[in-house]
Amino acid sequence: YNVTPRLFEVLGTRAQLGRLFTRDDEVPGGPAVAVMSDVAWRTRFAADPGIVGETIEVDGAPRTVIGIAEPGFTFPPGNEEVGLYFPMALSDAILLDRDHRMFDGLGLLAEGTSLERVNGQLEALAASLEAEFGDTNQGWSLVARPIRDELLGGMAPTLWLLMAAVVVVLVVASVNIANILVARSLAARREFALRAALGADRANLFWRSAAESLLLGVFGLLGAVLVALAGLRLLAAALPREIARLTQLSFDWKLAAFTALLTLGAVAIFGALPAIRSTSPKLRTLIDASAGSGSGRSSHRARELGVFVQVVLATVLVAGGARLLFDLDRLGGADPGIRSEGVVSMAVQLPGSRYERQQWPATFDRILERVRALPGVVAAGATSDLPMSDVGLGFELEFEAPGLDTRSGVTRPNADVRMITEGLLDALGIELVAGRDFEPTDRTSETVRVLINQTLADRVFGDADAAAPVGRTLTLDLLGEVEILGVVGNVRHEGLQSRHESEIYVTYGRPATAEMHIVAWTEGDEEQLMRAMGEALRDVDAELVPSSVESVRRLLWQSIERPRFAARLVALLALSAALMAALGVYGVVTTSVIRRTTEFGIRVAMGSGPWQTLLRAVRRPVVLGVLGAVCGLLIVARLSPFLGRVIESPVGGGGAVAAWTLFAICLSVALVALGPALRVLRVSPTRALRHD
Repeated sequence: YNVTPRLFEVLGTRAQLGRLFTRDDEVPGGPAVAVMSDVAWRTRFAADPGIVGETIEVDGAPRTVIGIAEPGFTFPPGNEEVGLYFPMALSDAILLDRDHRMFDGLGLLAEGTSLERVNGQLEALAASLEAEFGDTNQGWSLVARPIRDELLGGMAPTLWLLMAAVVVVLVVASVNIANILVARSLAARREFALRAALGADRANLFWRSAAESLLLGVFGLLGAVLVALAGLRLLAAALPREIARLTQLSFDWKLAAFTALLTLGAVAIFGALPAIRSTSPKLRTLIDASAGSGSGRSSHRARELGVFVQVVLATVLVAGGARLLFDLDRLGGADPGIRSEGVVSMAVQLPGSRYERQQWPATFDRILERVRALPGVVAAGATSDLPMSDVGLGFELEFEAPGLDTRSGVTRPNADVRMITEGLLDALGIELVAGRDFEPTDRTSETVRVLINQTLADRVFGDADAAAPVGRTLTLDLLGEVEILGVVGNVRHEGLQSRHESEIYVTYGRPATAEMHIVAWTEGDEEQLMRAMGEALRDVDAELVPSSVESVRRLLWQSIERPRFAARLVALLALSAALMAALGVYGVVTTSVIRRTTEFGIRVAMGSGPWQTLLRAVRRPVVLGVLGAVCGLLIVARLSPFLGRVIESPVGGGGAVAAWTLFAICLSVALVALGPALRVLRVSPTRALRHD
């Protein structure tokens, strides 16, 4: 990875061995040196300190290792595959070429300097450059953004969603625990009141009650810590690669201690309620109070309200998770524009020390010839930028088209440009909408010929006839006037979530690059083809090693790694919240049945049927559950645009998801409430009248 020497200083990184780059290493034609990452040092060289100062061969050229970066440093952040850093020497030709816009810049703000002030200065600088160099700088701006925003990118909605889901589960759990402790305090209040009336020391009663609750809280916290430690490893393994520094997740003991204090404090207070209430001067009222007293009814209403809140929050998570899973299923079925089954890609980079630029096309032709001859290969081709892959060379070029300014409000359109060989369209299954594919003669024709995708054809030419762009011309930066040879189908190059962008395919050789993806389609076994392609590469050059060999099918699934992670984690949290809400409903109905045992016995004695009594027992919890489910679905409906940003998939079918979620939750509440309520069918009037 090529970096300017001051990058390490900007990022605050030090060397654990040797040194990092200095300004002397930035000079064009300077020493061939390299800084090695800690991961590469430990995995490739067994953490041998003697490697510092030694010369290693990289792509056929010698490089002297001058230092080892400190542990944990990865750049780009989170990318442990980058093991070597080379000093970037910016030549005068690059610095004077104002169309050269392929570098990313990082800066460290001085103390007391705000980002707004920096952006104001950059805006003024961009305006000055545009006024002085209108041909190359018109319409270009300079904007500084926090590196956190760059690292998170599209992950921000996902992280906010996960944070909200965790908070919802926490609230549901808290309400459940509060309900349990309040029910426990109501059950024990008469006992503590009797003890106080008989002369028991109220301070001892308080500490006894608090100690019992604290003991439960301590065991619960120990279990939570063990689950958190185990879950942290699982989370690190499941996190998408888009989240930087995922390997540095650690358990925060300070946060755990703060959480433990809050938890134990709340448990102690709620657990000590019976002892606190025993200090009331109305001890006789407490002693005579039954489960059906006004105080008991008010406490029961409070617990019913808590269950209502639990059902609402659980519905939000369940419906939200169902919506995410539904959108994820639709996203998985989206058309990527390429074939996935049976397609294998091998990335090959020709070392500059052994291959001159004019040798590149002929070398890749030989590799393709060997791959096409492999058993089971139906078609093969090469591309500079494989869809869904992190490895490759794709770039944007501005272009002009006759009459474009009168058709479109875009005055300086651009398109993604990729180099491909003959046979790639067949290998990847890209549809040829109009015109023809590249042929070997197109490499040597006087006119540069290109293929454009359907999106560019629609945006630029806008003709109903798909073949209308064929034979027309575009003017591309660096390539000049090019002839449109054909129109191909749209491909989602950046992943299944990405939009269709304007694309131009240039035949490889008109420009050329030292790095290409060899793509082969087989109707046989993919693993066998991968091994055979590696052998074919060694037949051409025994020293060539592929940068990567992977199946396109796996790349497709990796492209939706982030939404899959979000949907599954939200579904897991939703299941947890639903189970806790079910426990809350079960507890409230059980308490209600016990509290109203005398009432139910009297009703049975006066001729009320058992099923009428059962309906009375479950009616209120079921009504609360249905109302909670409806309220939860209304909240999810308001959050629908935000959920759509997480998966970035069409929303279609959300109504069906909401209907099924409502039905499932209402049915679950009814079944959970029915369990403890069935005991009213066994109520004996005689025993019920003696019930205390």
